[in-house]
Amino acid sequence: MQMRLFFFAVMAALLLTLVYRSYVSHQPLTAHTWYKGQDITEGTDPMPFDARNANPAGYPERDEGGDLPSDVYRAYIAAAAAGRFDESLLSDSSRALFETRRPSLEQLTNSVASYEACHDVEELADYNLAVMRYAPDQRHCPPITLRREAGHWRIDFSTMHHAVGLNQSNQWHFRSGRPPAEYAFAFSAWRFDDNGYPIIP
Repeated sequence: MQMRLFFFAVMAALLLTLVYRSYVSHQPLTAHTWYKGQDITEGTDPMPFDARNANPAGYPERDEGGDLPSDVYRAYIAAAAAGRFDESLLSDSSRALFETRRPSLEQLTNSVASYEACHDVEELADYNLAVMRYAPDQRHCPPITLRREAGHWRIDFSTMHHAVGLNQSNQWHFRSGRPPAEYAFAFSAWRFDDNGYPIIP
């Protein structure tokens, strides 16, 4: 009799363990590749820091200052709106680019106007590289590239300067006909014409 009770107790414990593991410990996590919305840090949803473990291209991680790439870009725009060019938010190669020629007040004002005209930004990262991109039909909203340097996200104007061009109507395209290799992860599902203009699906 005691052996039967012991056997049933062991079986019950095993069954409870299996149920716990199936429904609690190993409950599948839902991770969305994209987080849409200009104000990415003002939502209530948690930021899955380990999303890139399942997919190398996914949510950006916060840097050592707790910032996302979009936070850094918004800080740059806020400075531009106040008439300041904040070099501390730029990558090393971008600061070198602006050593001899700084943006004029008119250019800073145009940056603010462009930012305010664009909407529904999508933020994607691949380890130390990030892209803020807009839907292909927003022709006047070029992608923003950023890289993490010394633990902080910084705007990569150098890459944008060399890779992105504007036509007479201020519509953006990739000069070489395709995205720069480092940032191609953010455009793997996009198609471009021979001149590097995104094709609207």
